[in-house]
Amino acid sequence: MGTSTTTLIPVEEYLNGSADPGMEMEYVDGLLVERNLDDWMHGLVQSNIIFELRRKYPELKVLAPIRTRVSERRYYMPDVVALLTLPPIREDVLYDAPFLVIEILSHGDNMERVMDKFVDYESKGVPNIWYIVPRRQKMYVFQSGDLIEVKGKVIATGEPRFELTRDEIFQT
Repeated sequence: MGTSTTTLIPVEEYLNGSADPGMEMEYVDGLLVERNLDDWMHGLVQSNIIFELRRKYPELKVLAPIRTRVSERRYYMPDVVALLTLPPIREDVLYDAPFLVIEILSHGDNMERVMDKFVDYESKGVPNIWYIVPRRQKMYVFQSGDLIEVKGKVIATGEPRFELTRDEIFQT
């Protein structure tokens, strides 16, 4: 998933923004890792998901990339995050496990790194993890260490149930 620095950066430097003035980098074990954002299909699917979740479920708090702490030395910026309630203190970093994390495949993404992120999200306690592949119009859920393709027309969370259809996600 993008390039990374080879110089170790203290987490404090990452969090205060001096190591990442563009705010587009993730932090993995002391390294800054660039997110891949160069794909128009990625952007279209991301905006479709955000729009449809907000339209259908106004009670759901849907955010586009926000730094999310999964461990002391790992901070990711998921493509879409959904919360059941907003945290009482609004910071630049989400410290609590979101209800739903959605990652969308971009050109240059590395599947090993994507799977590592899913394991980290699950370890953090994220109950719903979706993976969307725009060009192949595929949807997956990550559960108990496995990536499972959704064959039907609907991808959904556990309780409370929120769902999107394939047509809503991949509309052009």
